Amino acid sequence: MAGSSSSSGLFQAGDMFHFEPPDLRLSELDGILGNFSDLADIDFDDREDFQLTKAQQNERFGVPVSDADVDRAIAERVPEKTRRQTAWAVSVFQSWCVARGEQSDIVTMDTGTMQQKLCRFILEVRRQDGAPYPAKTLYSIVAGIQRFLRESGHHEI
Repeated sequence: MAGSSSSSGLFQAGDMFHFEPPDLRLSELDGILGNFSDLADIDFDDREDFQLTKAQQNERFGVPVSDADVDRAIAERVPEKTRRQTAWAVSVFQSWCVARGEQSDIVTMDTGTMQQKLCRFILEVRRQDGAPYPAKTLYSIVAGIQRFLRESGHHEI
């Protein structure tokens, strides 16, 4: 994701914060905006008044972050347990593909092939002792595979 210009990074970063706009009535808004009527008297052409020193900029906006910092913040947003579960789900699916002699690179698989394989996989997959997985575990496997595909840019599945 480093250097990605995708807008999804913005939405992922925005998901870390929750913002609810205030519930204001029009009459309340008029009262608030009325307090700013004095701004018309300010001469905004005098730009020197608005120049911030480097220290003031860092205080207000913080230190600039790199693309790697953004990627790291997004990655850290996902709990470690979720990352492990996703890796496990993909590993189980890829192992099934190899056991069936089929393509195991799910990132390059087209949507139709992936859907067909997932249907068969869900019906055939078993625990290592041969017992069927509980429905909740099957759901977790599919959710993990879907999460991996979405993180890899495949949003259609």
